[in-house]
Amino acid sequence: MARPILIIEDDPDIAEVLRYCLEAQSFETRVALTGREGLSASLDKDRPPLLILLDLLLPEMNGLEICRQRAQGSGHGAHSHHHGDGESF
Repeated sequence: MARPILIIEDDPDIAEVLRYCLEAQSFETRVALTGREGLSASLDKDRPPLLILLDLLLPEMNGLEICRQRAQGSGHGAHSHHHGDGESF
């Protein structure tokens, strides 16, 4: 089974457009609509994501906190890039 691209995005319309575009290119996807759901999916040992598309402004837990939690909990470094008006980290 292919590893999915995890889309962590609280706006269902944006999540659906991303999912549709990726699946049209034969990528498997998984969508999480909250920060906590996204963190849980990102740490899934049985189905780890190949790539994570992460919104920074999420309910329950923001994108930066997800990166911090992943770096602490998984033993893997978290890498993120924000494009646009804001900081890159």
